[in-house]
Order: sequence, then C-alpha cells, then structure tokens
Amino acid sequence: MCLKNAILLTGLPGAGKSTIVKNVIEALEAEGVIKRGDIFGYKTIRLLDNAGRLEGFKIVTYGGQKCMLAAVKQKTAYRYMGLYVNRSAFDDTITAEFDRVKNSLHPLICLDEIGLMEKVSAQYMARVIDLFQNFCHPVIAVIKLIDEDDFLDRIKGLDNVELYMVDKSVRLAVEEKVYARLRALVKRV
Repeated sequence: MCLKNAILLTGLPGAGKSTIVKNVIEALEAEGVIKRGDIFGYKTIRLLDNAGRLEGFKIVTYGGQKCMLAAVKQKTAYRYMGLYVNRSAFDDTITAEFDRVKNSLHPLICLDEIGLMEKVSAQYMARVIDLFQNFCHPVIAVIKLIDEDDFLDRIKGLDNVELYMVDKSVRLAVEEKVYARLRALVKRV
C-alpha cells in the first residue's frame, strides 16, 4: 500500500465536494502541473427534468465515454431509491476508463462519486478497492457520507487515505488544503 496518496472528500449533498475537485483539477491544469490526458476516472452528473425533479445520473469519463448510470424510466433489474441502475453500461464504461490508466506514466485518478448506487456492480467495487490498495499514484475522490456501510467504510479506513469533511462553512479552507496536498502528490510522482 502507498502512503497517503488518496484524498477523499465527504459531506452532505450540496456542501461543495465536487466543486472542490473541479476547481483543484482546473488549477493544477492551468499551472501545467497535470495534463488533461493524465487524468482518469469519471464525473457523476445529476439529471433533472424541467420541473427540477431528478431524472437520473449520467457518468462522464475523462476519456470521453458516457453512460446513463441510473434513470427513473429506464427499467433494469437493479434499483436504488426509485432509480433503475444500468449496471452493464456502468461496468463497460468504468472498465474502459480504468484500462486506459495502464498506458499513462503519471496518472491522476479522479472519482466523483463513490456511493451506494455504484455498489450494484461487484466489478466496480473490486476495482475501486484494488485501486486504493495497490495504486501508488494520486487519487482524489468524492465519497458518500453515510454511517456504517462496509464498502464505503473500508475505503475510508485505509491507511493511505486522507479524509476531508466538507461543509459550506469550511469549503474554501478545505479546497486550499486539498489543492496543496494534491499538488504535492502529483509533483512527487
């Protein structure tokens, strides 16, 4: 296991976790510390209808792949809180993205977000655990705030993880700390 190469952000919805990840990555790119082609992973996009109701979630990888992770109307065998999760599309998309990492000398892994919906995929859970336990390059991830979940607690409890609690009152301070820490990790590799 690598020493403290993984940064996890957790907190309530709307606290600014994904915004921190976006801002930090953009700042490191603007500085030339990282290149777009060395960023791997995915962003989770919330999809709302015209009335502001949740329609689903889409995954967009840094490699340009897209898939519908979950939707209200797209029926599948897997459900999470009223959404149907498209496990096969998610597995295919994530597998392709994680396989891209093998060709990079200086990868930065960004996972936005690791949550309960993604747990319908045993393949995903195994890859994420392997990534955190065996990957010595920098990792930044948003992880769902929830008490007592074996998978999420296992990741949060790893020795190589630094966990930051985000809420609106400390968002900017956390962003500065995460920026400095991730910059140091990227430069160290």
